[in-house]
Amino acid sequence: FDRDDVARGQVACPQGNRPHLSRRFGASVFWLSPQPARTGADAETLSLKCATQEQPCRLTSLRERIDSGTLEHLPTDPERLEATEVGEVTIETDRPVALESFYDVQELGRFVLLRGREVVAGGIVTHPQA
Repeated sequence: FDRDDVARGQVACPQGNRPHLSRRFGASVFWLSPQPARTGADAETLSLKCATQEQPCRLTSLRERIDSGTLEHLPTDPERLEATEVGEVTIETDRPVALESFYDVQELGRFVLLRGREVVAGGIVTHPQA
């Protein structure tokens, strides 16, 4: 390939070894914002930044909540993730993004979520195709 053909946000890879392209994936997120995350019908649109890619996204489901201080599993409220909680979530993006499980390719397996310019969560991809 010609280096001039690759634009910001695109991912170059060896032929025959393409990363997953997905609009929906499973992840573990650490919620930082004092304003809770909402999932489902009330989910707000956030920005997902993974490597140099950036896409609008929503948290579509919350399967598990963990208190980051005690590592205690919390009762699952399927619609809210509070500050300093870890959540096992499904994220859906507007367009496909190149992802891999964090355990396979760390550079394509970690991300941040933004509300405007504020980082509201950090996370890792656990299931590239949910």
